[in-house]
Amino acid sequence: MDDLIADLTTRVAGWDDHYQEWLYRYEPLNHLDRSAAELAGELHRIGYQGPVILIGYSQGGLVARSFDTQFGEEFPVLLLTMIATPNAGLPLEAMKATLLEDINQLPDPLPTALTREVARAVYRELFGEREVSRDLAEGSSFLATLAPPRPAYYAFAGTGAEANLFLDYVSNLDLYDGLANDGLVTVASVEAGLVGGRTAELRPGEGYLSRSHIALIRDVALFEAIADLLVPNAASVSTVAQH
Repeated sequence: MDDLIADLTTRVAGWDDHYQEWLYRYEPLNHLDRSAAELAGELHRIGYQGPVILIGYSQGGLVARSFDTQFGEEFPVLLLTMIATPNAGLPLEAMKATLLEDINQLPDPLPTALTREVARAVYRELFGEREVSRDLAEGSSFLATLAPPRPAYYAFAGTGAEANLFLDYVSNLDLYDGLANDGLVTVASVEAGLVGGRTAELRPGEGYLSRSHIALIRDVALFEAIADLLVPNAASVSTVAQH
């Protein structure tokens, strides 16, 4: 996100005349509506009043949507851009069951015992009892609280796993069979946050970014596309970038 902001400040003409940028870092394991409320609290703390533009990566896009839902009247959201955001949630229960089954099939004797323990540690970290896991699950009560998508919402989705072994593995799980995804989030989940009929393509007709969930946020083509969205909004507003 630091690289994205730095790129936008040079790519958008007259940036300093039109925008003030902040990078909002939140506790990623807490409930997402709480993170949105804390963002509003930060704006109150610095005395900011007025409209905002939000750029959210992954679950940060859901924090941005929750902010718009809770505080949109106080801080009008002119543009909300989501990058690889699971707007329809993640199939966490199915992923947990599949991954645990695979872990149990790993052989015990050394040196694979170490591999098995590492896999279990990853499993516990990803799927332990976390507040955010309940928010991100398909059909969660948090997702049901979000206001419907509107024309100010834009999104970008990826469709590649590249050299990341974990994302490549997840992208090929049976639960994602036939569904375009970035190794973690499906295109369909990203597009659930858009007004019907719109897609999360890089640009209309150009298709989705062939990047993994992790590599997507580093793609210069994505930076260019977001800059194109910002130019029509070059007014005295602030860009709050969410991680």
